[in-house]
Amino acid sequence: MKWVTWLSWAVLILVVTVVGYTQLYGVIQTLLKPPPPSITNFDGVSRTAQKFELPVETITIGMAGDVLLHDTLNNYTDYRPSFEGVREMTNELDFLIVNLESLAAGEEFGLSGYPNFNSTETIIDGIKDLGSDLVMVSNNHTLDKRPAGLQASLANLKERNLPYVGAYTSQQDADQPRIFSLGSVTIGVVSYTYGLNGHRVPNDQPYLVNLIDVTKIQKDIRDLEEQVDITIALMHWGTEYELDANEEQRYVARIAHQAGADILFGGHPHVLQPYELLETGEQQTHVFYSLGNFFSGQTIENTNYGGIAVMTLTSDGKQVLSATPSFYPTEVTFTPGRVVVNPMTETDASRWTSHVGVPKYE
Repeated sequence: MKWVTWLSWAVLILVVTVVGYTQLYGVIQTLLKPPPPSITNFDGVSRTAQKFELPVETITIGMAGDVLLHDTLNNYTDYRPSFEGVREMTNELDFLIVNLESLAAGEEFGLSGYPNFNSTETIIDGIKDLGSDLVMVSNNHTLDKRPAGLQASLANLKERNLPYVGAYTSQQDADQPRIFSLGSVTIGVVSYTYGLNGHRVPNDQPYLVNLIDVTKIQKDIRDLEEQVDITIALMHWGTEYELDANEEQRYVARIAHQAGADILFGGHPHVLQPYELLETGEQQTHVFYSLGNFFSGQTIENTNYGGIAVMTLTSDGKQVLSATPSFYPTEVTFTPGRVVVNPMTETDASRWTSHVGVPKYE
């Protein structure tokens, strides 16, 4: 029938219209929809690195030369006036070591000069007034008044709260490492002598004096190095009155260097000897072979010249950044009634500082 035909066409037209509209709507929605965000690699925010620098700390460590009290000056009731000329400088140092080569056992053991030295205990008050923090007591005169004299001398140091190193009252004393804190830096000190002028350490008191022994030096330094930032070795060695180090000194210095010592201060020749820097890879050892006489009654050529070796350390609070050597030259002067220590004259200071081979301490 005719109306069925028209109905079929109407349905067809409706279907086509709906399908077309749906497709067109989809196309329009696609065109109008915003594109998806693109995916990129994320590297974080780029900024200039901030630098936080820790404050740098400066520390000065000094070692004075030999204090050897001959007959002309072993009985002073007060040694402080003898050091008046250098006290201002020594008190500026953060840590000062003095080589007390004479015993300070007092009158009970007999005051005497060469060859067996002993003085009044007032020398300890004098060197303490200098600002001394540690006394080296291992030298060829350590047993000049036998073990009893040494024990009395060490007792006088203890009584004045002045630490010592190199000779000891007991095995327990010898086993106690000499470690000191200077701000953020810890230092450890060991000390030895080449001999005892024929005196012998008693078999039942082996702790009394440290003798130069390669095996012991290596062990002591390596043990100490694990506990401190800076290891210092004090050596009583060399040939008297020679202006340069001998082969034995250089050999022992190399042994200490290889073991890890950072600084070596030497005495005994009673004259000044040059400084040397030993280097192996990153390991450096600053060696002052001999610092001459700081205070003595000797009149042999060049024995009135000495001084204070100074190592200036910088630290950031975590590690030592640098170590710089310098030298403060001093001279022993004989005045009426008293021997004194003064800074060298400008001419002498220039000559002897050049001989040592480091800048003058200012």
